Amino acid sequence: MSELLFQEDPYARNCRATITALRAPLGEIGSGVILEKTVFFARSGGQQGDQGTLEHAGRVLRVQDCVYGQDAANGSKNVVHIIEEHGEEHGAETPELALGDSIDATIDWQRRYAMMRLHTALHLLCSLVPHGVTGGNITAEKARLDFDCAGADISRELLQTKLTSLIADNRAVSARWVDAKMLDENPSLVRTLAAQPPRTGSRVRLIEIEDCDLQPCGGTHVKSTAEIGEVAIGKIENKGRHNRRISLRLVE
Repeated sequence: MSELLFQEDPYARNCRATITALRAPLGEIGSGVILEKTVFFARSGGQQGDQGTLEHAGRVLRVQDCVYGQDAANGSKNVVHIIEEHGEEHGAETPELALGDSIDATIDWQRRYAMMRLHTALHLLCSLVPHGVTGGNITAEKARLDFDCAGADISRELLQTKLTSLIADNRAVSARWVDAKMLDENPSLVRTLAAQPPRTGSRVRLIEIEDCDLQPCGGTHVKSTAEIGEVAIGKIENKGRHNRRISLRLVE
């Protein structure tokens, strides 16, 4: 199983790692590179996968997406870097990638950081809207959550004021691992209605925003709410009989 460096340090932008497999990921079209460890976030929980580059011996490969692929041999999940070659610094005779090669992996930091800020903002939004979450999506441009709150009166203006205040409070954001039994004993921590949070063996990763929000999450986040910066809430939309969609975007 790939070591997920982004879970311990979401601010890590690059690493040097060894290639453990070369394959096409399940359900995807394109070449895939699997590393023994990676700073690349793999698409999950509504957050898009990282983009960036892999470089070896002058050969530069563009990572256009990152997903989880199942290893049929042992059932473990590995991060698959879906690549698209975009140039070689030293000509056509640059050697092909091979198992055991050391490679430099670098994420598109500006894109990742925008998603970290928006993902943290969504956790604040969860603290303000006391309803179950039925879906969500996070890109570098915008993010949204769908809430199961039919008939609820949600004021966009009031929500914007409260969200802006929480961001300005500069509340600490931290991550910790707990035994999965804690989650089983405290089901109210899980806000998502359609999917259970990811588990790593017998552990679950919790994201806590100081005196505000605590819930399991495998995504990447900033260290404090002040890092989020200015966020604008878009229109609140009805999506079906029960769902209300609330969208956010960063104001640069």
